Amino acid sequence: MGACKKRSANAPSAKRAAAPAARLPAIGDVKNAWLRAVQEEDASAAGECSRLCETLRGAELFADSDGLDAFVAIGMGQSPTGGKGGLMVALAQALMIDMSEFKVAIFETLAVAARWPSLKGRIAGSGVLGVISATLLAPRHAPPVKALMVRLCALLGVDSHDTVLLGDAKRAEEFVKIRAQFISSGVLKTIVELAKLGASDVCVASASASAVAAFASVENDAEIIQALSDAGAIPALLSNLPGGDAQLPQTQVVGDQSAVDAPEATADASASTPLLETEDHASGSASAAARQTGDEGSDDEGSDVSALPAVTAALAVVAAAEGEAVDVLRAPLYEEKTLERLRSLLEAGPGDCRRGAQEGALRCLAALGNNSNKWPIVDASLAEDLVRILTLGGATGLASAVGEFLEALLGDKTRASSLGDLRRLRRASSSLPQGQRASATKALQGTPACCQCGCASTQALLACGRCKQVEYCSRDCQKAAWADHKAVCGGDGGKKGK
Repeated sequence: MGACKKRSANAPSAKRAAAPAARLPAIGDVKNAWLRAVQEEDASAAGECSRLCETLRGAELFADSDGLDAFVAIGMGQSPTGGKGGLMVALAQALMIDMSEFKVAIFETLAVAARWPSLKGRIAGSGVLGVISATLLAPRHAPPVKALMVRLCALLGVDSHDTVLLGDAKRAEEFVKIRAQFISSGVLKTIVELAKLGASDVCVASASASAVAAFASVENDAEIIQALSDAGAIPALLSNLPGGDAQLPQTQVVGDQSAVDAPEATADASASTPLLETEDHASGSASAAARQTGDEGSDDEGSDVSALPAVTAALAVVAAAEGEAVDVLRAPLYEEKTLERLRSLLEAGPGDCRRGAQEGALRCLAALGNNSNKWPIVDASLAEDLVRILTLGGATGLASAVGEFLEALLGDKTRASSLGDLRRLRRASSSLPQGQRASATKALQGTPACCQCGCASTQALLACGRCKQVEYCSRDCQKAAWADHKAVCGGDGGKKGK
């Protein structure tokens, strides 16, 4: 098995969105592909089907050709050669036999297809979750297989938000039952254990953190929230943060990892003849590599050395979730030590390679501040760290997270004044590319500051009595500024004074 690679669950970049639309194959070609996969146990052919399912139209075409049902049947133990098989055989194999590349490709395809609401319920209700659960609970399987099973549990245990809004009570009840099975079978507890520092491979820990976030975001299911709390989900995630047993990575972590939404193709699958054809064949391998590492067009270099990006993203989800039950779950986030451990991620470190973790930490701190009025120590050093992040971050999501944090932080005059001189923050924000500066600039522009010392004030600022154009936090600052200001100060409606 190859090493786990990161993939981003963020919206496609503008470059990727502008790529030519893929031309779907004929339904007969799709059927030939999955038949070849099933009859010959061909991982490459199964990989073709996985890539086809990356678009909704492709996934529905795969299902319409009966490929989805065939892959579910294989996942549940049906023998492709007509020999003995069935669910009990599949469960026994999950406990005693390493999963083959072909079976991995089958489950990868199911994971990709399960991203689409129209197919999610169909897969979740098929019974294949029994095999997925058994594979996850069996200790023998390699980390990439474990990570895949964790992703499938989150995908098939949590319905899509837009579908939930439609209010299908029967469908909602089925997903509640699935989550209850995860609790009773020990699957949920296992996922939490795998999220702990050192308990598993990085890709498994990252997938587990993302799964915790998915379960914690379910509305009106107090049982799953209580089960997460009882299993110690938040302490498990916090074990990865600095200040505990975690050691910060010395090399760069690329982007954000949200394994729940981003199943990946196998290495063998990438070598097969694709079902989908585009007009941009030359960029295909580059695009695939970009999807594996997280964000196309990124200048980042690095490897999977830490689960911190997925962990802090999960903590941010929990911090922003609503409901009384969730408040009990996130109680460990309110502790002063936890706030300072999140705060420490914003500091510079060897190589300063924490961008993915910093984005999640900023969003978590902003949510905790907004929802619960819980804050780390706010001082001038925090402002300096934010300046450094804005200056060196170079990522739209990170700049947006800084803006989100500043908007929450600057809503209180006392906290705003504790940051000290805001002018460097303003300059750092204004120097960002146009598409990245909006949120941080908006938050700072809404915070008046002294024209002399650059600090916000807990009291109303004092306007120059002559020109009324500049403001100061105190008489001392006004006097200190007069030597320079008098040359440009004008009274009488803005006319230059004598």
